[in-house]
Amino acid sequence: MLYRPVDSAGDMMPVTSKSQMLNGVDAVLAAVGSRLRLLRGEWWERPDIGFRVPEFLFNGTRLPAGPEMLAGYISAYIGETENVSAVVDVSAELTNRVLTYRCRIETPFGAKEGSVNQDVLLRALS
Repeated sequence: MLYRPVDSAGDMMPVTSKSQMLNGVDAVLAAVGSRLRLLRGEWWERPDIGFRVPEFLFNGTRLPAGPEMLAGYISAYIGETENVSAVVDVSAELTNRVLTYRCRIETPFGAKEGSVNQDVLLRALS
């Protein structure tokens, strides 16, 4: 799998050769990041696809089982990414009304741990 690298703002960086493309587990993680940043309805060509967590955050974090519900949705969404074999060691923590999600993503190329906080998930709403 090859994937174009992105900068810290999530914008695709120019590449001039195949060697500058991401591959292996880094490519899969970049694809996961791109999918997490694409919110439902944001892409005019396919408004039916995209991440729906912002819709759930406001109501879900108020429920006793909210963090687990959101973690399940986020894990399932990440699991739909090409070359993601499994999403394991999942935890969702709610501290002062801020959700932090952590997981380990397994791919055919290796595994990596990562986390996302609700500020990243809500970037499009600010």
